[in-house]
Amino acid sequence: MLLLEHHSKALLRKHGIPTPRGAVVGDASALVEALPGLPERLVLKAQIAGGGRSKGGGIAFATGRKAPTDAFDSLRGSTVNGQTVDAVLVEEQIAFAQVATNTIRTVMSPLDRLTPLRAGRDEPPA
Repeated sequence: MLLLEHHSKALLRKHGIPTPRGAVVGDASALVEALPGLPERLVLKAQIAGGGRSKGGGIAFATGRKAPTDAFDSLRGSTVNGQTVDAVLVEEQIAFAQVATNTIRTVMSPLDRLTPLRAGRDEPPA
C-alpha cells in the first residue's frame, strides 16, 4: 500500500497517535485559510509518492506570515524526484526529539529500537 504522508498521519490520528497540527493545501486560497490555525514556525512538505523529498527540494521551512506563502509558491507545481507537486502539507515544526520519542513509544517494534532514528537525513540531528 502506498500512502502519502498526510494520509498516514490521518490514520495515526484516527488511532489516537499524536501528529503535528497541519493541513494539506492545493492552492493559495487553501493556504490562506489554513494559516490562522497554525503557529508561526512551519514546515511545508511536497506530497509526492516517494522518498527523498528533502534532497529533492521538496521540503521548506518557514517562519512568520509571509514566508509560508513564498515557500508554498516555490513548492506547488514544482518537480520533486520527477513528480509534479500538486499538494503541500503545511504543518507546525516540532523538535526532532519529540518526534523520535513519540515514534518509539507508539509505533516502533523492539527490533527497530536498535536502529538509530534519522528522519530521512544522512546525519544524526545536532
